[in-house]
Amino acid sequence: MLRNREVVVFGLALWAGWLVAAQLGLGPETAGAQTGAASGGPTPAQALAMIDHAERSMSRGDLDLAARTLRGAWRTSEAREPAAEALKRLQNAPGFSIEADESQIRETMALLDSTFTRTETKHFVILSNTSSAWTRSRAALLERTYHQFFRVMDRMEYPATPPEHKLLCVLFATHDAYRAFAIAHDNVEASWIAGYYAGYSNRVVFYDDQTSPSYQRAFARLDEQEEKARDTRAAARRERNPEKAKAMLTHSQEVVRRVEEERKRLKNDAALSSGAKTIHEAVHLLAFNCGVQSRGHQYPFWITEGLAVAFETDRPSRAFGPDHKTHDRAEEFQEQLEEGRLLSLESLVGRLGVAGHSALLADTMYCQSYALFEHLYRYERAALTRYLLSMMDETPGKTTEARQAALFEEAFGPIGSLERRWLKRAGSQ
Repeated sequence: MLRNREVVVFGLALWAGWLVAAQLGLGPETAGAQTGAASGGPTPAQALAMIDHAERSMSRGDLDLAARTLRGAWRTSEAREPAAEALKRLQNAPGFSIEADESQIRETMALLDSTFTRTETKHFVILSNTSSAWTRSRAALLERTYHQFFRVMDRMEYPATPPEHKLLCVLFATHDAYRAFAIAHDNVEASWIAGYYAGYSNRVVFYDDQTSPSYQRAFARLDEQEEKARDTRAAARRERNPEKAKAMLTHSQEVVRRVEEERKRLKNDAALSSGAKTIHEAVHLLAFNCGVQSRGHQYPFWITEGLAVAFETDRPSRAFGPDHKTHDRAEEFQEQLEEGRLLSLESLVGRLGVAGHSALLADTMYCQSYALFEHLYRYERAALTRYLLSMMDETPGKTTEARQAALFEEAFGPIGSLERRWLKRAGSQ
């Protein structure tokens, strides 16, 4: 996983990229995202009638009309569950498919050079100039994340909806090109950011981790050691003392062996961090396009990042999500708990970001947000679902920390009582 990696900053980095638009509540709305009375959606009676109309449209084979009608009905809280279930059934109807948002694709392609190619999966469009093998591996991981995300939402009995359009991912072969794009087109200073979800443009952007400056420095140091080993071998051939020549050759062989081991370890670390990054950003993309969060609303840090971190894994072939521990995050949280470095829960639940861009504070908030989300998913799942739905019904736009704390207490009860229950369980683990 990601802890103690020399070359990856995966805490404050991801938050910085996310903060640019979505966490500020500045993103444009998508169909079905702006909901309830606050958005002027249909009345409950109208919404239920819309679902009936959509069912008839499906029976006639007018699947696009059915999808649009169901997304409109979903905007009303009383109709979300049946509308979401109908939309899921629609996904499996013969002849129905989720289409790409071609205007979004054209706009993004216009920002990229001719080396980028387009790859589509069932739920994603990937624009990439990386190797075909790496692109295919990211595509498979994105689809795997989609499956696990909906598995978890089903267990939460949350009325998540399939996305209206295929979701967009941009993959860069090099860190430098990625950084230039992030600054120019998403207003993200990406020199140290592992990847980001841009709420306003509604896309995730990242790169092959092996090309990051830190990894490249590490690989360069290994190349230097390998070059010295070659020089030692050459010197050994010229050495007239057989014993000394043998010792020099033995030393050079050992250096080469250790270099190869370290190079292999670094490549494995890059692959693991890339996988966790892909999953993390895909969860943001899914949450804000599948009715779990709205790009027109502002959310506290803990719920946005706790949700995404809860899916991080180094074993994506197995089930992953908040019902399967992210061991490195869990271990770090335990250390923070034992050392007394945690924020009070009252302080955490209303915070909209990391004050002062502090890396230490961000690290604490990421692990604490992960641990809180996992706790609520395991022990107070129904309340967690109510909490997410209550925020969806808030008036779109910016919010206050006081309002976020009030919404939290409405769902989970007094913050102090929950904190005691949470930390008592955490301390006994």
